[in-house]
Amino acid sequence: MGQCAMKEKIAAAVLFRLFEPEIKMKLVKDGKVAVVYSPDFGGGWSTWHDVDPMDSRMAEAVISGDKAKMKKAFVEMSGESEFLPDFEQLRVAWLPVGQEFRINEYDGHESIQLKEDIAWFTA
Repeated sequence: MGQCAMKEKIAAAVLFRLFEPEIKMKLVKDGKVAVVYSPDFGGGWSTWHDVDPMDSRMAEAVISGDKAKMKKAFVEMSGESEFLPDFEQLRVAWLPVGQEFRINEYDGHESIQLKEDIAWFTA
């Protein structure tokens, strides 16, 4: 293999690593997935920060009540270490595996809405 072909192969491998989606693990127990949200007013969790509400690191930290673990998980998830959310407001909801939902937010208050609870209009 020539030097030029080798450089192209290495460049392709580096690009693949850069754009490869990160595999996020969900915390699943008894057929239900842990979803972290913030039901109190103030600052939303996944609606105000670029984080996955089903990330197992934060779910486990919230369940344990360990604020140091919550901070570590948040920094790993978001890359943000200067402006931290109020971890005391976080709660875990357990939704069945495969359940479609969204997290609504108003003034920092987040609520979980199931897909089947949304009234759709048909034109």
